[in-house]
Amino acid sequence: MDIPHLFRSIGEEPQAPAEHNAKGRLVILLPHPDDELFLLPWLQRWQAKGWKLYLVYLTDGGATANPAVRQRETEKVMARFCSQATVWFLGMEYGVPDGKLLDHAQLVLETLNKHLPTPNRVIAPAWEGGHHDHDVTAALAFAFASVRGLPHHVWSYPLYHGKGFPGQLFRISSPLPANGPHHYLPASCWQTLRAAMQMRTYRSQWRTMLAFSPSVLTKALLRPVLPLARIRKSRLLSRPHAGKLLYERRFRVPYERVAQVVQKLLNQS
Repeated sequence: MDIPHLFRSIGEEPQAPAEHNAKGRLVILLPHPDDELFLLPWLQRWQAKGWKLYLVYLTDGGATANPAVRQRETEKVMARFCSQATVWFLGMEYGVPDGKLLDHAQLVLETLNKHLPTPNRVIAPAWEGGHHDHDVTAALAFAFASVRGLPHHVWSYPLYHGKGFPGQLFRISSPLPANGPHHYLPASCWQTLRAAMQMRTYRSQWRTMLAFSPSVLTKALLRPVLPLARIRKSRLLSRPHAGKLLYERRFRVPYERVAQVVQKLLNQS
């Protein structure tokens, strides 16, 4: 598989945009404030390499805390890692509630198409069944990129999923083989540990960060890489994995409801 110059496999540095594309745009769609946590070392590197970063938060993050508080926490972290990025809290601006991206997916897609420039690459959370907002974001990323003529330049990174675990237990940053070949971008342990320490900044999410911290710190020390896989339309039309999905168990959102919304989005791509 030919890997675009932004992403190269483990053991190689992600390259800057080609000379003829020195002002490359990288749009990163995130469902909630704090979802940037897993990307921080690479956001910093991509900015240093010359990419223009656009981080767009699709919901207000208000399910567990005041949205304004969550916005400030994310802004503090972003100022430390990629202060030149364009950060847009779309979910707050347009009143998209945390956990309700399903109900606002069409509005969000239209808003992205209206206000964002055409990117060179798009990144979003993986299609993995962890949180329904995450999976809808993956479909929105593909639909947005397809409208701009870039269906083969959409990449995903894993957040969490419950495959192989009962109840509300989950795995963090664990790629699903069904999402296709993954390319692993390296970072130093120092970079990933510095990123992991930002969990202290998300004070409104202390319960989530407490649950994340053992896995995040372990991966920062033992496997400081970012897994990336292409988002494929065919994959978005299939169940993330066999058995009950984490969002079905935790939030009682049926996969069939997510699939219906995703199908409508993909019909426009």
